[in-house]
Amino acid sequence: MSIPKELKAVKQWIVWKENKKPHSAITMKSTGWQKEENWTTFADAKRVMKECNFLGIGFVFKFPFVGIDLDNCIEEDGMMNELAGKITNSIDTFTEYSKSGKGLHLYCKVTEPIEALKTDIIEIYGEGRFFVVTGKELDSEQLEITDQTTAIKELILKYRPVVSRATGIATPTQFIEGERNNRMAGEIGRMFNYWNKDTVFNMAHTLNQSICFPPLEDKELNAIIDSMGKRETKQIPPKQMEQVNWEHIQGKRDLDSAPYRGISKIPGSYISTGIGSLDYAMNDLAPGCVTLLSGRMNGGKSTFVKQIIANAINTNNKVFAISGEGDQELSINSLYECVIGRESKFYDVVQINKRLHKEPKQFVLDALQKWHKGKLTLFDKGQSSFTTTKELFTMIDLEVKENHSNLIIIDNLMSILKSSAIEKNEAQADFMQQCHNLAGIHKIHIILVLHTNKEYRKGMTMEVEHISGTSDLGNKADNVISVIREYDEEKKRLGISGQITLTKNRYYPELMECDTRYEVETGLLLELKNNDPIAYDFDWMKYLDPSQIPAKEFWEE
Repeated sequence: MSIPKELKAVKQWIVWKENKKPHSAITMKSTGWQKEENWTTFADAKRVMKECNFLGIGFVFKFPFVGIDLDNCIEEDGMMNELAGKITNSIDTFTEYSKSGKGLHLYCKVTEPIEALKTDIIEIYGEGRFFVVTGKELDSEQLEITDQTTAIKELILKYRPVVSRATGIATPTQFIEGERNNRMAGEIGRMFNYWNKDTVFNMAHTLNQSICFPPLEDKELNAIIDSMGKRETKQIPPKQMEQVNWEHIQGKRDLDSAPYRGISKIPGSYISTGIGSLDYAMNDLAPGCVTLLSGRMNGGKSTFVKQIIANAINTNNKVFAISGEGDQELSINSLYECVIGRESKFYDVVQINKRLHKEPKQFVLDALQKWHKGKLTLFDKGQSSFTTTKELFTMIDLEVKENHSNLIIIDNLMSILKSSAIEKNEAQADFMQQCHNLAGIHKIHIILVLHTNKEYRKGMTMEVEHISGTSDLGNKADNVISVIREYDEEKKRLGISGQITLTKNRYYPELMECDTRYEVETGLLLELKNNDPIAYDFDWMKYLDPSQIPAKEFWEE
């Protein structure tokens, strides 16, 4: 039996009987074993085990010690499965085989308390949990307990259960090969308690691409959907709700057993829009959320989207912008203009028929390309062969996984959806739900850009109800932002070009409105404070190569 000296040196030992039931080696009782005063030394625990016919000893975790439990990870040939292989290769610490020989225990230290994690494939123990200690080491040369704070945080972030907005069911963020079929069957079965088959089909395919590693083949997944769809669902009649075992209801939280953990920052990036009062009200574009951005045609939506993209790039975020219409070269040119437009020395003016455009000079274009390198990907649905939203979400999911994009912009939802689906409110609701699923799983932010409906007229106050499409779009959104063009001549003479309003704010009480001014040089919408525009710059100039700058034209102005 190989047990690290560091574990033997602390007074955190107990004993256990049948079914690994823990007992205090001091009181000999199964109750109260979690209390520190009922723990003993390693030597005393071994003595009590022998003298009192207990079956083994156990180690109780207390900061700074943490345990990682991998169940059923040793296959019949004695080899570790893929998950266990990845974890043991990345976490170099004392590891032992479990009592059954089919699992692994990793003993680690941390520099700060961590939250516990419990899924079907991995558990991480902090305070008040114990391991049945076997001493059957995985590697006889590694008997040290090492600091794995960062690695454990990453595991918790990766495998922390997320509550499916579709089912209300907590699921781990990855189903690995060997368990995918059973896990997906369980999730799909529960989906049928809430949704019809068409809706379940879309959600299941989104879930498959998001958390199955690798994803199930379509044929295999469809067979599971068909099979589970034939089963009788278990919806509970209201009159029988009092008979439900409330301990097993998802979403119920007993504050005695699950006390308040404190507010913490959600993992992921918080992205500024460039409008300070809006960013404060929303606490920026937060990870895991979906925002609707609405406005009339030519009302400023595209202008605002452009500056959100520029701000995201400028703060080292990665953007995936999806459009169902428009010319990409003009869009890119417009993005560049908002970045360099105030400085005429950085661009040439070119005429396209009757209109003038700012074309970056070559040395400026080189710097701009370095500025957004790896941070901006565009997709034009009109140029693709995609015909279904399933294909679209599969592509988005792959983009997030492979390129780590954390801001997804879907410009003009109605042009993204097929025309036959636009008239179906359910299709739009499903689309929105899938956006929420992706945002929540990957901790990214998704912006959906939509037009207003026919009820909205220029000059009206824009409300959530004026968004084109089903009411589920506004109901399911975390934020709703409206971009409004100013038509009042008196206000226009004062330099007010329009307003930006926040008409829904799920997590904070502020609903804001600010006047904006359209800056002709850049094409930016600048917030007005006391009728003065709040301008800002982008840091692309640090990518300029001095050897490529024509000195005369650069310094003369």
